[in-house]
Amino acid sequence: MVAEMTCGGSSSSSSSRQWKYDVFLSFCGGDTRTNFIDFLFNWLDRDGIRTFKDDKELNRGEDISSELMETIQGSRIAIIDFSENYASSTWCLDELVKILNCHKTKQTEKVLPVFYKLDPSDVRKQSNTYVEAFMKHEERFKVEINKVETGRSALTEAANLSGWDQRNVASGHEAELIKQIGEEVLTIVKPTCLEVADHPIGLESHINRIGCLLNDGESDVVRIIGIYGLGGIGKTTIAKALFNEMLRNFEGSCFLANVREVSNEHKGLVLLQNQLISDISKRKDMDINHEDNGINIIKRCLSCKRVLIVLDDVEEMN
Repeated sequence: MVAEMTCGGSSSSSSSRQWKYDVFLSFCGGDTRTNFIDFLFNWLDRDGIRTFKDDKELNRGEDISSELMETIQGSRIAIIDFSENYASSTWCLDELVKILNCHKTKQTEKVLPVFYKLDPSDVRKQSNTYVEAFMKHEERFKVEINKVETGRSALTEAANLSGWDQRNVASGHEAELIKQIGEEVLTIVKPTCLEVADHPIGLESHINRIGCLLNDGESDVVRIIGIYGLGGIGKTTIAKALFNEMLRNFEGSCFLANVREVSNEHKGLVLLQNQLISDISKRKDMDINHEDNGINIIKRCLSCKRVLIVLDDVEEMN
């Protein structure tokens, strides 16, 4: 049933909760602070993702602060960047334990591990640099051996979660890895599903019929489908429900509402062009200032993508 569809895989309780941050980044500063983590942070920040990155250089062995614990607890997603020396930092291990506990209690919605220039099995089994790190931890925390074992268990648990092995993504190219992480985060924190009234009569049959028209051939064919009729009969409701149902089958999607009204405003077409490019590319730095410029940018950006575009309240075909 259409009324049962969820957006972006989030439960109703998750979608209604307010988090202080969208993403918490857990990483070993000496390994990745000035390269991979910096690039990832900037990518997420550009897309409007509220991301916490601790910019303080922390001394190894320093106890993790209660304030930082609260930050982890108030973050929707945790990205764990496992690098060569991650396990050497007791601070990182404390972060990891807290992240996993929050995930178990559903305070953190998603935990995404990234294995940066190391084998996931090193994390899972604590081998190579990770075994060396734990030898030092065992020596240092002889009277707190449970702390060491908790760290071991947390590493094994996190390594079994679905994530990214940097070496196997686009032959190790970090730009593609960052792009994939950014797109995954966007699907969680910025779902594009639209609000549709519950149980409208006859809605499902309309969606099935139009869905068949969209899926009746090869994926590289451009299809234009019109929904027309008198005002107030539910055309917009049908369009929204169809959009929600189909958007996951496309590389990008955009629902342009009130096209007739907006296009009549000053630079209205430019506003619509900017929204179209922003929604599909997920970028905010492509500012269109003229209609002709917008046409060229749209052609360039969409020519190689399979996208779903809905124009609501259109008065003229041109």
